[in-house]
Amino acid sequence: MYSLKDKTFIVTGAASGLGKQIAENLVKKEKARVICLDKINVKSELLKDNYKIDFSKTDSLHNKIFKILKKYQKIDGLVNCAAITLPEKKFPIKDFSSWKKTMNVNLDAVFILCSLICNFSIKQKSELSIVNFTSIGAHLGFPKNSAYCSSKGAISQLTKSLSYDYGTYGIRANCIVPGYFNTPMNNKSWKSALERKKRSLKTNLNRWGQPEEICGPVSFLLSDESSYITGANIVVDGGWLSKGF
Repeated sequence: MYSLKDKTFIVTGAASGLGKQIAENLVKKEKARVICLDKINVKSELLKDNYKIDFSKTDSLHNKIFKILKKYQKIDGLVNCAAITLPEKKFPIKDFSSWKKTMNVNLDAVFILCSLICNFSIKQKSELSIVNFTSIGAHLGFPKNSAYCSSKGAISQLTKSLSYDYGTYGIRANCIVPGYFNTPMNNKSWKSALERKKRSLKTNLNRWGQPEEICGPVSFLLSDESSYITGANIVVDGGWLSKGF
């Protein structure tokens, strides 16, 4: 049986949704220490180590993360949940601001975080597990969501590259591929009975995922029980991708 007790993890996007659920589970159930990064304040009695980080401002991200890392002797794992999806206008697109911001948050910031924390772990001569969140959209594509789907597809390939480049240092990198979960990001679809049913029927389980159902796979990837798993996509979507649409 694995144990994450007293280990230290960084979770981005910890103020809400899957990120908050994961962070709270690591503290409450796994008895781990969690460093929370998000652009807004994390409101939770369980989560005490919080830092406000705007992931869209990648120019200043390097220095901010470096200052945070200096406060800790060791980081055991990184969970990159922070992401945005912005509405896109009809084609042809003339304003690329939404595309650029989405890429900054969903891809560039993840690359910077992974690079800095990998280098930190190498200097500390400590093992590290990275869990990056992609999406079924990276495999299927969604209408009027080209930036989001592209960024998540890129994360999948980035993670494979990280597993190759850093594997000899005891650093593992894997992806969680979530389907539709009842979170604030999906609130609009969840509130529509029609859209909620349409998405439910696309899964083999005929339902949406609940946030707590993502915690087990994440904890597993962070633990020594997954010590021989790297560069993998762990799909948690109720069987959506298995249907192929």
